[in-house]
Amino acid sequence: MRFEVLAAVYRASEGKSGNTLVVSPFAQDLGIWREELFRVLEFLDRKGYIVYHGAGPLVSITRNGLDYLERTGGRRKSIRG
Repeated sequence: MRFEVLAAVYRASEGKSGNTLVVSPFAQDLGIWREELFRVLEFLDRKGYIVYHGAGPLVSITRNGLDYLERTGGRRKSIRG
């Protein structure tokens, strides 16, 4: 699920770091509980792939997040803790 959430943030930000997004709709789009989305966002923030800005939830993808997705080129479908 971590990869799917990061990929959704990537797509919504149009591949640009720094765009702040409201990602609460992602839970329904991905078919996961809102609580799971928050856990995944916290993990991705700790890994440095996104910046979690707060309520909304509001996030933006970082250069590290962009690099991770672009480097894997869609080959890898998971992010290990």
